[in-house]
Amino acid sequence: MREIIVLDLQKTSTQFIPVVFLRARRGDSRSLERTFQLLDGGEPVNLAACTVSFMAENAGGRPIIEDVTVKDQSGQFTYRFPDAVAAVRGSITMAYFRVVGQDFTGSTNSLRIEVLDNVDLTDAVTGAYVPMLDRIIEQSQEMAANADEITRQATAAINSCTAITEKATAQEQARVEEEARRVVAEADRASNYSQKMAEWEKAVLGLTNGITVNDKGQLCVAVRKKA
Repeated sequence: MREIIVLDLQKTSTQFIPVVFLRARRGDSRSLERTFQLLDGGEPVNLAACTVSFMAENAGGRPIIEDVTVKDQSGQFTYRFPDAVAAVRGSITMAYFRVVGQDFTGSTNSLRIEVLDNVDLTDAVTGAYVPMLDRIIEQSQEMAANADEITRQATAAINSCTAITEKATAQEQARVEEEARRVVAEADRASNYSQKMAEWEKAVLGLTNGITVNDKGQLCVAVRKKA
């Protein structure tokens, strides 16, 4: 059952003493809601023909004025306090309802509203979501680190293969050049050998039985003419 807070326009000698204490949390958005009934000397005020306004100064000294839109002839209404009430942590000692009728203006006793502090969520979140989020962030960081290490190792392997290939190519080129020089030297040696053999054979034939070899390579027999 909803609690009804009764306020009377006919204030007593304790009119400046708050008649009710309310509590809110700083930053709460219109979470402070109460049902009130306004009386005038103990009799319900017909609010249908009146303008009812909430008047207050929040803990930061900022004035707050807001009209109550839903009210009836029984003097009852349910009011949800504006966000500005809970904007600043501290005590609100000046808060009341002002009633303006056709031939009168009145106000209720003061309400005392205590605005409590809240948890600072600037650098933290709450609930089971925190460790889960931490695990996700940690795994992401590990995956990124592993990817960097794999990239580094792959780059090192590629550089090593490139160096080996370049070295092997240089060695193969040197081997081919050395083989070419050996073949040329062998050809020169063979050519010189053939030339020496031809000269040797020619000399041998010249000394054997007067046989000589002419310029055309033909065998000839030396014949002496009689004198």
